[in-house]
Amino acid sequence: MHNQNTLAFEFDSELYVLLYCLTTCACLDGSYDDHERSFLTAYAAVHLASKTPPEGSPVPPGVWARRADELCAQVSRDIQAGADGDDALRRCEGIFRMLDPEEQRLLLAKLKALLARDDVEHPAKVAFYAALEKVAGSSQDELSGDPEGPRLRVTFHNLVHRVILNCDGVLDAAGSAVLEEALLPCFQGRDGLRLLLDLDGVTEVTNAGVRALAGLAGQASAAGVDLRVSNPRPNVRRVFALTGLTPLLTGARVTGTSGALPSETTAPPLANHVETLLRSFPSPHSDRAQDAYLMFTLFRGVDQIDSLKKDGHLLLGKWKELDFEKARSYRIADAPATLEDTIRDIASYLEGQRMPGHPSFQLNVIPPPTIASVAGYLFAGLHNPNLVWDDYCHRLAEAEVEAVSAVADLVGYDPAKVGGIFTFGGTATLLYGVRIGLEKALPGTMTGGLRSSFRVVTSDRGHYSSMTVMGWLGGGTNNLVRVATDDDNSMRLDALELTLRRMIESGERIATIIATVGTTDAFGIDNVEHTVRLRDALVEEYRLDYRPHVHADAVIGWAFSVFNTYDFERNPLGFDGRTLQCLRDTRALVKHLHMADSIGIDCHKTGYAPYTSSMFLCKDGRDLHKLARDLDDMPYLFQHGHYHPGKFTLEVSRPGGSVLSALANLKSLGRQGYQVLLGHAVAMAEHLRDQIEQCPSLVNLNDYNLGPVSLFRLYPKGVDAKRAYREELSDPEMRDQLRRHNDYNHRVLAWILAQSQEHGGPVLGESSHYRTTTYGEPVLCLKSYVLSPFITEEIMQTTVRMLLRAQDAVSG
Repeated sequence: MHNQNTLAFEFDSELYVLLYCLTTCACLDGSYDDHERSFLTAYAAVHLASKTPPEGSPVPPGVWARRADELCAQVSRDIQAGADGDDALRRCEGIFRMLDPEEQRLLLAKLKALLARDDVEHPAKVAFYAALEKVAGSSQDELSGDPEGPRLRVTFHNLVHRVILNCDGVLDAAGSAVLEEALLPCFQGRDGLRLLLDLDGVTEVTNAGVRALAGLAGQASAAGVDLRVSNPRPNVRRVFALTGLTPLLTGARVTGTSGALPSETTAPPLANHVETLLRSFPSPHSDRAQDAYLMFTLFRGVDQIDSLKKDGHLLLGKWKELDFEKARSYRIADAPATLEDTIRDIASYLEGQRMPGHPSFQLNVIPPPTIASVAGYLFAGLHNPNLVWDDYCHRLAEAEVEAVSAVADLVGYDPAKVGGIFTFGGTATLLYGVRIGLEKALPGTMTGGLRSSFRVVTSDRGHYSSMTVMGWLGGGTNNLVRVATDDDNSMRLDALELTLRRMIESGERIATIIATVGTTDAFGIDNVEHTVRLRDALVEEYRLDYRPHVHADAVIGWAFSVFNTYDFERNPLGFDGRTLQCLRDTRALVKHLHMADSIGIDCHKTGYAPYTSSMFLCKDGRDLHKLARDLDDMPYLFQHGHYHPGKFTLEVSRPGGSVLSALANLKSLGRQGYQVLLGHAVAMAEHLRDQIEQCPSLVNLNDYNLGPVSLFRLYPKGVDAKRAYREELSDPEMRDQLRRHNDYNHRVLAWILAQSQEHGGPVLGESSHYRTTTYGEPVLCLKSYVLSPFITEEIMQTTVRMLLRAQDAVSG
């Protein structure tokens, strides 16, 4: 028997159970129509409102009836809103477990009689009754969250002034679910209730248990329930002390609990806040108004950036010194900003940015992205696909295969045998090439690690990212071997053979030989055909038990493969004679790309796509699987589908924008479009080189190279530039003169940049160490890299005039 103070709690629980029984039946059984659900709700209201409180209850009959009406109204709203039946069943079972066994038995009898009044026996109601009957038939008042055995048991004891819950077992993730299921119903309309959680039987509290207790403490406080914990074992008390839960032992408030629920009277419901933020996202539904809002918002940002453009200037707006101290002081605000303010703020960060499409931009190998490629990046950004497997990106998996196959065919690979993926930059393509070579030279390093050293060979003009790769792979930058280059910035054939023989004969393992197809500074192109044939000959001659991997670092030169099929005799695009010869000679070198074992490709360079869009190609796709991981190590991926590059890629997260931007250009430009763009770039570079050749104060440094980049030095008036440069390259007596002229060219470029920022005009680049003299000094040079299709011959002439103006302004 219970006293009067407990009766209201118990009979309120009975009301909840009866109401949730009806709610659950209505929600679980799809055979109810709207009329039947309304009838069911009314039936529940009549049944409960007609009940009178038991003798001795402190709840007056009128209050009892009003509470029943309120509960029925809530049930009606739940049914009309299509409340989740499973959730209702869980709530109902939780409250049901709070009753004593005798009360459960009596309530089941009432419920059985109540549900049997329907003419039709609904399967959902039968299943629901069976679920409650199972609870009543289990061990007295015990809860278990583990189907294989109780991990945590919770027993209720209703006393005069409080309710005690005895807990036995482990408070882990499963136990937390059991505890929450038992406690949460106690917080509903129980202001002033005292709950004591006796943990004497709890042997362990995991991180999940800590989170559950913190959340329950917050929700109890918000509901006006006094929740305390008692009798923790020493190890559990230690966890409390280290995680901030000790106040639960004294009844003080636990701070920082994520489970604390705000009162409806002090803050708007969470749904209101969510509704406000929905406008910040593209609609997942066909919503023309929201779509128009998205486009208008983007248009306003683009329009704001466009307003920064000034005729003749390649800067957006004005250039100013960067304030990193101010940047470090930025902190995230508490309240969200409007989308309009955010777009306006974000667009402002483009001020001072140089436009690579501007006709004066000649800074480096940075192209203007096409409209199609920008659209590809934007489309992927709208829906955030991940290329780790086709389940996360669907048709973008097809897009990646299409792009890989198209470029493979372009460079001469067999698309049916090739393997390829998009990755995070040119450095990443080198990383893949060296890593596969390492697995060939030292099999098993993917799982067993490095057991001995290895070497990688590249030219002394190759990109410095090869050093990055060696350092990050643990091979050591000292084990990167650089081969001397000729005047055309390609590896000397005799030096390469001598280097490889020396390493083989000393027993060193050569993982990868890197052939550069288009150096960054000078567009130097290594002889891929010779490199591969030499490798094969040495493998056979020395009877090596492995084959060094040949990787073509063609992140710049790959695009010139579009000229492999160009008819140079007919010249249908009308290139001038000098340009035609450059393109013909370039084709003679890049047409052997297909002989390399792998190729690195940057679509964000000569492919005219936005950063970052890089592709790694393997001639034999099976090479990529040398890097594959065991599926057991990735249990949450690849359960289905047909495209699983995440098995072997370094990245798990690979964005779809890199693929769609590259594919957009392949589709929109085609071979001819690329031929026009690259041919125009070479034609403009040749025009500049022609101007330089005619000026006695300027000297071409890469006159043997044939691409869109020109390297040169400017000398003070009265100095024979060509003669001075020849002497500085080889005569140690000219060391001081070389250093003076290095400094002079550096100051010339500074003057040009200042003029461009203030008044507009060409912007050039600089290489602080283009080559090394025979006596060990670096040679500094100026650089013009032409990729913008807006550049004209007039701009090239203006560039030379700007250099001569700098000659007058800068003292030698």
